[in-house]
Amino acid sequence: MQLSNYIKTYPYEETPGHFLVYSTRKTSVSLISEKVFDAIENDSLSAEDEASLLKLGIIVPDREAEKRDMRFMMDNLNAKDRCVNISVIINLSCNFTCVYCYEGGLKGSHYMSEYTAGLLINFIKERFTGNKNLINLDFYGGEPLLSAGLIKEISESLKSFASERGASYTFSLVTNGSLFTRKIAEELVRCGLTAVRITIDGDAETHNRYRPFRNGAGSFDTIIENVKETCDLVKTGIGGNFDKTTY
Repeated sequence: MQLSNYIKTYPYEETPGHFLVYSTRKTSVSLISEKVFDAIENDSLSAEDEASLLKLGIIVPDREAEKRDMRFMMDNLNAKDRCVNISVIINLSCNFTCVYCYEGGLKGSHYMSEYTAGLLINFIKERFTGNKNLINLDFYGGEPLLSAGLIKEISESLKSFASERGASYTFSLVTNGSLFTRKIAEELVRCGLTAVRITIDGDAETHNRYRPFRNGAGSFDTIIENVKETCDLVKTGIGGNFDKTTY
């Protein structure tokens, strides 16, 4: 047996002579003594320890075989998955000027074209094979609702395609919430929308300081009103970004 390629080892001061070992492959944690580490190196582990560490992914029979398994892990998982999951960056434009925006200079009038949308639809159709029974898209931006029309076009096409094959089509949105009115929500729900994720950075004063509209006006009241008007239509997740002065 050999130590896995995918472990992280840290001294554990609370128990001298021991290490805290984390497997990034198995997401398992184990407290292991120096004596056990020596036994791994000397190939003298007890049968009980060997079975436990093997199950936790701390040791493996063959490090090279483990690397090969990891190289093909995503392909194997995708082959077994009955859903085609796609994240779609539909634009890089936004009606907010959030002070911490990580898209920075990438933001601007960059929108997915009808041509690219067609390529996306074909890309998904080509991968909807065999055992697949669900297409699920997650639209992101920028602010995806600045491209609401194209979202509807893509969704209507894929919903029809999935229905013809006895399958389902759904999608979700990561949106700042300012454009998510009840009218828009009703239109998108008919196209397959099941969930939205909206960011609120605290109380009105704090949120408006960090997430204003492009003209400098506060966005808090608009978002709250939209959430109230639409939360009965779709699953609504609320997240927030906080720093040491606002948490």
